Parts: sequence; structure tokens; C-alpha cells
Amino acid sequence: MINALGGDSEAFSRDPLSALPLLDDFVLRMPWQQFEEDDWVWIHAQLVAFVAEVLKHHYAGVWKALPAPATPTGWIPVIEVLGKDQQLRHVVPMSLVHDELHPVPQRVPRLIERAIASQDTARSAGASPGGVRRGDLLASGGATTRG
Repeated sequence: MINALGGDSEAFSRDPLSALPLLDDFVLRMPWQQFEEDDWVWIHAQLVAFVAEVLKHHYAGVWKALPAPATPTGWIPVIEVLGKDQQLRHVVPMSLVHDELHPVPQRVPRLIERAIASQDTARSAGASPGGVRRGDLLASGGATTRG
């Protein structure tokens, strides 16, 4: 997607946050009123992938499946990261993106900020508590926006 938007895929490979302004501009220009279900699924998948890449790059995050008996599958996909306090944290990117896309248009920096700050995202989705602490990514120099 980065190439299709005219971005630098090599820069994205080095640091996914390099695409933040590009994706934010793209999301802001989306014709939200014309969206149909397929469009929502597509943009959701793109933003989930972006959040996951940021967490994988800046926290060595790993996709995991956590038990979630309340879900139809009995599990929920999360990104597991080790926080600055050496505690495992879990971020549920799919729920996070879904929640943050409304009201539209939503800002992509806000989405990343929420991914970083989501202490209890996994708990609300029926999995174990956790989330990446905002200060962890800011301290790593990975975030380009604050507040």
C-alpha cells in the first residue's frame, strides 16, 4: 500500500512510522460517506497491518493467539510486546482500529497513540490484561506525534 500511495517502501521497512504522515493524509481524504462494507473491511485491514508493523518494529512484537472463551473462535489475535517494565503487554489491533475509526475521519497518529497507550485493550476483548505503554514508544524515539 505504501508504494501505491507514492511512499518509500525502503524507509517503511526501516521504520514503519515513516509512513505515518502519508497514511494520515490518505485516511483524511477517504470518501467515508460513500463507503460500503468491503471498503470498511479493506481500510480496517490496512490500518491493523500498520499498527502491527509499528509494534513489531519498535517492540519486537509478536502475533499471538490468546484464549477468549466469549469469542466465536475461542481465541483472539493480539500483538505481544515486552514493556519497559519487562511485563508482557497485549494489544488487540483489530479491536483498536475498529474502535478508533469512529467518528470518521480519524487521525492515524491518534490510532498509533492509542495502540501505545492501550493498557487494558486485551482485557476488554476477553483476553488477559495488557497494552503497550505510551511512554515506552515515546522513550524509544518511535513516536512522531504527542498528545
